[in-house]
Amino acid sequence: MNKKKLATAVCGTLMASVLWGTSVFADQTYKVSSGDTLWGISMKHSTTVSKLKSWNNLNTDLIFIGQQLVVNKSSTAPTQPDSSSGTNDA
Repeated sequence: MNKKKLATAVCGTLMASVLWGTSVFADQTYKVSSGDTLWGISMKHSTTVSKLKSWNNLNTDLIFIGQQLVVNKSSTAPTQPDSSSGTNDA
Protein backbone atom coordinates (compact mmCIF):
# COMPACT_ATOMS: atom_id res chain seq x y z
CA MET A 1 0.00 0.00 0.00
CA ASN A 2 1.50 3.34 -0.93
CA LYS A 3 1.80 6.24 1.49
CA LYS A 4 -1.10 8.21 0.02
CA LYS A 5 -3.52 5.28 0.36
CA LEU A 6 -2.30 4.57 3.89
CA ALA A 7 -2.77 8.21 4.90
CA THR A 8 -6.27 8.19 3.41
CA ALA A 9 -7.17 5.02 5.31
CA VAL A 10 -5.87 6.43 8.61
CA CYS A 11 -7.72 9.73 8.13
CA GLY A 12 -10.93 7.88 7.27
CA THR A 13 -10.66 5.76 10.41
CA LEU A 14 -10.07 8.80 12.60
CA MET A 15 -12.98 10.69 11.04
CA ALA A 16 -15.28 7.71 11.55
CA SER A 17 -14.18 7.58 15.17
CA VAL A 18 -15.14 11.21 15.69
CA LEU A 19 -18.48 10.79 13.93
CA TRP A 20 -19.51 7.71 15.89
CA GLY A 21 -18.03 8.75 19.23
CA THR A 22 -15.69 5.79 19.60
CA SER A 23 -11.99 5.64 20.25
CA VAL A 24 -9.54 4.08 17.82
CA PHE A 25 -6.84 4.24 20.46
CA ALA A 26 -6.60 1.36 22.90
CA ASP A 27 -5.79 1.71 26.57
CA GLN A 28 -2.13 1.04 27.33
CA THR A 29 -1.69 -1.98 29.59
CA TYR A 30 1.11 -3.41 31.70
CA LYS A 31 1.62 -7.00 32.90
CA VAL A 32 2.50 -7.15 36.61
CA SER A 33 5.85 -8.80 37.39
CA SER A 34 7.30 -10.13 40.62
CA GLY A 35 8.20 -7.26 42.95
CA ASP A 36 5.94 -4.70 41.25
CA THR A 37 3.90 -2.27 43.33
CA LEU A 38 1.22 0.17 42.25
CA TRP A 39 3.51 3.03 43.26
CA GLY A 40 6.40 1.66 41.18
CA ILE A 41 4.15 1.04 38.18
CA SER A 42 2.68 4.53 38.48
CA MET A 43 6.19 6.05 38.48
CA LYS A 44 7.21 4.03 35.38
CA HIS A 45 4.14 5.23 33.49
CA SER A 46 3.95 8.84 34.74
CA THR A 47 0.61 8.47 36.46
CA THR A 48 -0.73 8.15 40.00
CA VAL A 49 -1.70 5.22 42.19
CA SER A 50 -5.20 6.70 42.44
CA LYS A 51 -5.61 6.68 38.66
CA LEU A 52 -4.30 3.11 38.39
CA LYS A 53 -6.77 1.98 41.04
CA SER A 54 -9.64 3.80 39.35
CA TRP A 55 -8.85 2.57 35.82
CA ASN A 56 -8.52 -1.02 37.06
CA ASN A 57 -11.41 -1.05 39.55
CA LEU A 58 -9.08 -1.81 42.45
CA ASN A 59 -10.29 -1.26 46.01
CA THR A 60 -6.93 -2.12 47.60
CA ASP A 61 -3.25 -1.92 46.67
CA LEU A 62 -3.14 -5.70 46.17
CA ILE A 63 -1.97 -6.78 42.70
CA PHE A 64 -0.92 -10.18 41.35
CA ILE A 65 1.89 -11.43 39.12
CA GLY A 66 0.58 -11.74 35.57
CA GLN A 67 -2.29 -9.31 36.15
CA GLN A 68 -2.91 -6.90 33.26
CA LEU A 69 -3.31 -3.32 34.44
CA VAL A 70 -4.44 -0.31 32.44
CA VAL A 71 -1.63 2.23 32.90
CA ASN A 72 -2.73 4.91 30.44
CA LYS A 73 -6.41 5.38 29.73
CA SER A 74 -7.18 6.36 26.17
CA SER A 75 -9.41 9.33 25.68
CA THR A 76 -12.56 8.81 23.70
CA ALA A 77 -13.49 10.96 20.78
CA PRO A 78 -16.24 13.49 21.39
CA THR A 79 -19.72 12.20 20.82
CA GLN A 80 -22.36 13.87 18.71
CA PRO A 81 -24.81 16.10 20.59
CA ASP A 82 -28.13 14.50 21.44
CA SER A 83 -30.58 15.76 18.82
CA SER A 84 -33.52 15.19 21.17
CA SER A 85 -32.25 17.84 23.59
CA GLY A 86 -32.39 20.68 21.05
CA THR A 87 -34.91 23.46 21.28
CA ASN A 88 -38.07 23.35 19.24
CA ASP A 89 -39.26 26.70 17.95
CA ALA A 90 -42.55 25.35 16.58
